Amino acid sequence: MKGAPFLQAQDQLSFRSIPAAGTLLRAQTSEGDFLAHVVSEGPQRPLAFRVLSRERHPDFTPRWWAGQVEQALGRRRALSERLGEGPRRLIQAEADGLPGLLCDLWAPGVAALSVESPGALATLEFVEEALIEQAKLKSLWRRLPLEGRGGGLTPWHASPLTPKAVKHLEIREGAGRLSLDFEGQQLPPMERRAWRAWCTERAKGRSLLCWGETPWEIQAAESAGALRVESLKPDAFKRLEAMAEKGLRFDLALAVLPAEAKYRWGRFVFNKQGQRVAQLLKALVPEGDLLLAGLPQEGLPQPGLDLEAGALAWAPLAPPPDLPPLGPGFSPVPPAWTASVAQA
Repeated sequence: MKGAPFLQAQDQLSFRSIPAAGTLLRAQTSEGDFLAHVVSEGPQRPLAFRVLSRERHPDFTPRWWAGQVEQALGRRRALSERLGEGPRRLIQAEADGLPGLLCDLWAPGVAALSVESPGALATLEFVEEALIEQAKLKSLWRRLPLEGRGGGLTPWHASPLTPKAVKHLEIREGAGRLSLDFEGQQLPPMERRAWRAWCTERAKGRSLLCWGETPWEIQAAESAGALRVESLKPDAFKRLEAMAEKGLRFDLALAVLPAEAKYRWGRFVFNKQGQRVAQLLKALVPEGDLLLAGLPQEGLPQPGLDLEAGALAWAPLAPPPDLPPLGPGFSPVPPAWTASVAQA
């Protein structure tokens, strides 16, 4: 367990049945050596425990949780000096000592908290109070874990601490605009903001081909003045081949690719078919820019795709604020990110 942020049920010997979610426990080796303080995820979860602290004697009071929030926000303040103000990640789960919690700021005073750990529910009130006070929030939306082994999350709903939370937002990211609807459950992934920026920075007056699940990238490109946007579903491999054979051309292409997936026509494995995909896309964008996105860093193949330098950029899906490199001449964060709030 040393260094790991969680402990699975089969890796512990103390409990035949995992304690109720939210139970705080002390983890130690079979020899009795201290490892960490952990919180239980409950008996029906594949992850049995999440690490809360590796300190020997932490005091898990509301003040301790407020301190964790303060440290997380402090890291983001330092980052905002370099990136500027705008939509951004406030809390990044285990990386900020708040396991299972992801919080994004979408506008001044408006944030969304995704609670992906049943163990976090017992102390959620302390975290929300600290967030609202320290980040000066007027609107906090949240979604909670569903009960049972299947997991999943509830729809977004306003925190009881901010019952009059704004329901709709219009976000500007550089040259693009996005419409957010909390009640309608329409929130773009913060992790993909660099991909959207890539589209908006390059799309004005140009044609764009998007392959994969890219609704927010398409919306951003169209709002930035794209001349034409065509979208292909993730399983449209055959159509991609047909478009290349017909000699269709685009100025830009964004492909959100899985490392591996099963489609109607068969199984897609990037390390086997990635070369062919890159060649097809490059045939459709012979003189433009191509971005292959979504692959985990460890899933990227070795260099060797037969494409001229600068035409192909890799963009692994990385949690903010670690923005992925998107090729030469590209600024991953446009200088002016603004947001306007519209109360429904």
